[in-house]
Amino acid sequence: GFSIKTNEGVQSIQWTEIISMHGYKEDHYVTDNICLDVFCDNNQSFKITEETRGWFRFLDHSKKALPTIDKSWELEISTSAFEKKMTIVYNRPDGQM
Repeated sequence: GFSIKTNEGVQSIQWTEIISMHGYKEDHYVTDNICLDVFCDNNQSFKITEETRGWFRFLDHSKKALPTIDKSWELEISTSAFEKKMTIVYNRPDGQM
């Protein structure tokens, strides 16, 4: 699992608690920012971006812990200029919410 600091404080989350992850790009005029919304059991959710401390480590560990994730999803999002390019990065196979 991992820990993340949110408005509610530091939360510990197991990889098995992740229901889905949605990736997209925010246009900041001069630059773009890749974002990831993560939805977990117990109505927990959080957003991380490539500006979030630990971003690359989170991506690396998520791809190992959740092997159905497309290994190049963030590259595909980043190559389409001026598009939000909302992408479902992960959906838990059991479909339980």
